[in-house]
Amino acid sequence: MRIKLQFTRTSRNRMLPMDYQYALSSWVYKTIGTANAEFSKFLHDDGYKVGHKTFKFFTISELNLYPFKVWKEQKLFELKGNTFSVQIAFMIDEAAQEFIKGLFMRQKGFIGNRFNGIDFEVTGVTVLTKPIFLETMQYKTISPVFLTAKDENERILHLDPEKNKDIYAKYALNNLQQKQKHLQFHDFMEENIQENEMSFKVVKRLGSRLFRINPMTERETRNKMFLYTFELTAPIEIHEILYNAGLGVDSSMGCGMVEVLKE
Repeated sequence: MRIKLQFTRTSRNRMLPMDYQYALSSWVYKTIGTANAEFSKFLHDDGYKVGHKTFKFFTISELNLYPFKVWKEQKLFELKGNTFSVQIAFMIDEAAQEFIKGLFMRQKGFIGNRFNGIDFEVTGVTVLTKPIFLETMQYKTISPVFLTAKDENERILHLDPEKNKDIYAKYALNNLQQKQKHLQFHDFMEENIQENEMSFKVVKRLGSRLFRINPMTERETRNKMFLYTFELTAPIEIHEILYNAGLGVDSSMGCGMVEVLKE
């Protein structure tokens, strides 16, 4: 399921750090935790776990801040309006829609750091209509994608859809297939999907982001991530995973959310 949250600014401050994603993700976990501590702990600590890998099956879009001004040197957005919004998708049963919708309505929060940030209240929650999925579809990323691989020396490579064009599609499909296997283990899916049933092709690169996780802390990491349009051919179940759980790693941190590209 996918929801759109409408936020109304409740403080006079209009300045938001560009590296807001960690704070936004933390607020989502906290909001879930206020109503259901077990569900929040499951998402944060475990996700769906098999072996040594863990996936957290929800994803967050970038904030829609328009209208705004960019203060590039200060790494800040200045909100010109009083409202902004975000989309959140969950790979959960549709029976949980009303629970999730009610959970977020009228919640209050803060997104930012100790220097700048925005106080807000959720003033609207909309459950978005699920697309009709076909085996071949085109998508646009609405938050940047982070894909990784290991080289022959077991070092982590951060994949670029242009520089690593020869292997990028392979690891994109592998990421979706691994998520499917984890969901199958937890009885969300009935059978494994073979990689030879799928194809992935980047159509147009739209840009990149330098994405900081845990900013301004000892655990800060910086990853270059990418925005693009792409075409995916796969069974319907894989399209549903892509739409509700995102593409790549760190989806629950605000990476890899997609929308159907309309012709």
